[in-house]
Amino acid sequence: MDREKDGIPVSGLREISILLTCEDENVVKLREVAVGRSLESIFLVMSYCEQDLASLLDNMQAPFTEAQVKCIAKQVLRGLRYLHGRFIVHRDLKVKITPFSGCCYLFRIPSALERSPTC
Repeated sequence: MDREKDGIPVSGLREISILLTCEDENVVKLREVAVGRSLESIFLVMSYCEQDLASLLDNMQAPFTEAQVKCIAKQVLRGLRYLHGRFIVHRDLKVKITPFSGCCYLFRIPSALERSPTC
């Protein structure tokens, strides 16, 4: 994250602005931005997801069926199409930061304000 003496880094503000405008069923929704007692404590409130795709893969009893793999791939590609159609490039696509809610995959844009890539 860019360190600036006063306020929130410009890159962080830009990403918050982008996240707030994204509205697609395959992109996780930023609900709110909460600030703690100082600008060092900024929290992005996202839609709830039970787990990320990496933890789901690690704890599966049986592998995904072919239909499930196709469904997840289709949702990932739809999320990317949505973002790319708005000239947004995802810089860090990986299963660890891929929220998964029931049978619904939600594409998430990592923010410059994050300290860890977990969901």
